[in-house]
Amino acid sequence: MNDENFPENESDDFKLPQPQEVDIPADFHSYSEEGPFHQCQVCEKELLHSNEDYFIEKAMKRVNSTTEYVVYEYALCTSCAETLQEKMSEESRLAIKRYMWMQANPMMLQQRMEGNGDWKEKAGSCLIKGTPKEEVGEYTLCGYFRGNKLLVREFPYMISFEAMDEISELLSEETKDEMDDFKNTYLGGPPELEELFKGKPLLVL
Repeated sequence: MNDENFPENESDDFKLPQPQEVDIPADFHSYSEEGPFHQCQVCEKELLHSNEDYFIEKAMKRVNSTTEYVVYEYALCTSCAETLQEKMSEESRLAIKRYMWMQANPMMLQQRMEGNGDWKEKAGSCLIKGTPKEEVGEYTLCGYFRGNKLLVREFPYMISFEAMDEISELLSEETKDEMDDFKNTYLGGPPELEELFKGKPLLVL
């Protein structure tokens, strides 16, 4: 995509249509809770019955065609997500936005914004690289929810480890430290797998 059309300000963005609502898919269930996430990882606000808007992110490691491991997972209410985003440097925010603008498939982005396609199609390949989920070894899955519904529009999406690695190179050291502090404080997982995602961006940002 041409860099000269890159929107520097949020006001340059177009108005989005209303998202479609679907029941929360099992792909976004908590591995540790063996069902839907019930509370925000940070403030512990109840999510399912409060009609609260929130994000879910799951980082996955593929072993073979039938087996995957959860590296980390969390649900984060929009208030806590905004607080976390404020800790991200302006340099990093602009770099990620520019990267997404330049690298993502324009037609794919337009279809997402228009709400076209079902959630499986949206999350079935890397938002940046277009690589099918079945062909990547590590990836992160991110969705946006309200109560017990997944809101389908620009979300959900999947980003491959390859794309995350490229994004991490754009982040300031300050932002990388903030993300790693969040992971160390609120998330867990096998140390050997956590190391894979050290310094990698949180998709809710």
